[in-house]
Amino acid sequence: MPGRWTILICDTIMLSANALLLFVSYKAFDREAISTYTGLFARCGLVYFMMAMPAILIDHENNLINRHYLDKRRRKLTLSATQTQFEILGNLGKEG
Repeated sequence: MPGRWTILICDTIMLSANALLLFVSYKAFDREAISTYTGLFARCGLVYFMMAMPAILIDHENNLINRHYLDKRRRKLTLSATQTQFEILGNLGKEG
């Protein structure tokens, strides 16, 4: 399946960024008293902004797979779903 390495690499980046934010957030809240949240919010905003590009790449690759390879991976399910939809559409005018 094409794009699997792109999806794997981007998913790894996303997991690493979330793990980093978990660690940073834990350190920010592991105090006796918290005076301000500005630093934590700035770090979270920066990391989530940097995660936008891998998220866009993952979405693009998944769309390509769904557009060009879905019927080749699960042909029986795709054909039976399409056939069922045509049967439902064909029976719309006959009822009532």
